[in-house]
Amino acid sequence: MHISSISEPEQGILLQFQYPDGSRKSRRFWESQPIQDLFAFAGSDNMASEVFSVQLAWSSNTILSTVDGSLSDYEISSPSNLYVLWMSGVQIEGLTASSGASSDSQSNAPHNLGTIQVSVQSTEQNIASSASSAPVLPEIESSFGVFEGKTGQVFFTYDQASVEMRRYYTAGKLIAWSLIHGGPGIKALDTTLFQLMCVQNVIVEDFDWHNLPDGETQDKVRQVFLCKTQEEMNGIRSNLGEWIADCGVPGIYSATLDDMRRIYGQVIKHYIYFRTADMINQFKDGMNCCGNFWKIAELNWKVFLPVFTNQQKPLTREDFRALFTVCWSEAGSNLREREEDTIFCWELFLNKIQEKQSRVTFEEVLVFITGADSIPPLGFRGQPRIDFYRPENRRLPFASTCGMVLFLPRGIQEEEDLTDMLNTALKGYCGFGKI
Repeated sequence: MHISSISEPEQGILLQFQYPDGSRKSRRFWESQPIQDLFAFAGSDNMASEVFSVQLAWSSNTILSTVDGSLSDYEISSPSNLYVLWMSGVQIEGLTASSGASSDSQSNAPHNLGTIQVSVQSTEQNIASSASSAPVLPEIESSFGVFEGKTGQVFFTYDQASVEMRRYYTAGKLIAWSLIHGGPGIKALDTTLFQLMCVQNVIVEDFDWHNLPDGETQDKVRQVFLCKTQEEMNGIRSNLGEWIADCGVPGIYSATLDDMRRIYGQVIKHYIYFRTADMINQFKDGMNCCGNFWKIAELNWKVFLPVFTNQQKPLTREDFRALFTVCWSEAGSNLREREEDTIFCWELFLNKIQEKQSRVTFEEVLVFITGADSIPPLGFRGQPRIDFYRPENRRLPFASTCGMVLFLPRGIQEEEDLTDMLNTALKGYCGFGKI
């Protein structure tokens, strides 16, 4: 049935769909409405694949477009954001097989193949057990040595021993496992490398050689990049010709000055991608063991770009405020009035952070409340809340990171009082593992 023949309920729940190309559209549905109506709407796109999937922002489950039932059968009963992911036939077959294997190994697992649930048995229990509640990358860097480079622009190491020990596979598996369970993603791969891994056409000639992790290699490619004269080119042939040829660019010996930028790009591409192809492929295999995660990411690479690369922008006041709901007392009550006093001071506290007049940042406040220093790609599984307590002996604000609740004292009327209490609480707590 075409979506145009299905009326949109005025009072239904509002669902917003985000597509692989970054576009969005929304529509209202009844929670009792057939889920195929949802897929008819989501699939009314020129780029839609014959079979595709959607994923609720707060859920780790992927729902295939072949399922039946109502929206409520898939826990779609309130306004939500859904990610639309196009898939190939091979990917759908792999996902179905993965789900079937999971169902066979878990007696309590659901038998509905429309909802993909992934289980990972990691041999590194100490990392896997905290993969969804702490940054995975630092643990992997310190324990596996599969990445190198500066923060936010890492590359794969060239380590054959680690390949034999399947460390790159384990790293990929842990990162996929963390993402599936609501983690923030790796957010560290060099952007050019990620696009090459996704088989995209990248203008490698524009790559900044300063980002390479090895100083000696930086010096070599710098000479190629800055080559402007015939004399400099002759010197490169004499001193670096053999090294460049070993990078798969034997054309250096017959190149002209006009070819040097192209040769530079070819050398960069060899160093960051082709040289470590075995390591990269093993990493992809590790991710694909979790429901063909890498295949989905590769097909929808623009959506996953901020998940794998460092494109995160600092949190703003608007971002931060939109995360929280306030647990008010009954309207008109004395408690409600005192809570409104506190929230007024809280708003002023947030304004000071936005204006960079505070000792703390939004990221530090978010860690204090949720354990995460950024908003996960799929959103938090529940909505963070602000609740209140009766102030006793100047008790400091406190938080439950498991429930993602910040508790503030009622009746605070002076901005400075709440600011001092929050600064003391934030700077004095022992810390918490970040998601």
